[in-house]
Amino acid sequence: MDSWVYPAVYRLYSLGFVDMVYLGMRPWTRNNVIRMLDEAGPHIEDDNNTQEGKQAQEIYESLMHEFRDDMESPRRVHLRLESAYMVMRGISGTPLRDSFHLGSTIVNDYGRPYEGGLNNYTGVSGYATAGRFSFYARRVSASAFRDGVDG
Repeated sequence: MDSWVYPAVYRLYSLGFVDMVYLGMRPWTRNNVIRMLDEAGPHIEDDNNTQEGKQAQEIYESLMHEFRDDMESPRRVHLRLESAYMVMRGISGTPLRDSFHLGSTIVNDYGRPYEGGLNNYTGVSGYATAGRFSFYARRVSASAFRDGVDG
């Protein structure tokens, strides 16, 4: 849902090169995006002299690079590791969590408790596609170490 593909296709739409964008429906299948790119290709090639046309060409090439495997062999099974990450955060001392201060120490951090200690977030995401079927998985693991106690 937070892929870079959505804003790129929305930009092509706002420039007037894509007519059929599913604005209220997300997520899109990879085949739907390929269909949108197939529709936009001839329009972008015709209007390559303007600034908007050059910007659309760059976006189009980036999207074509992203979907090249799906276009070459649409019936094959594709597996892709999209991201792997690890974040370590620590708070020493007393965190800010009352209404007397202008802000809090950490905001919207997957339910991290407001107390001193160290947190580790490790995650991985990826997807598999086979024809018109797709599967997306995201796994986040969190662990906390506070005051010498593992939790």
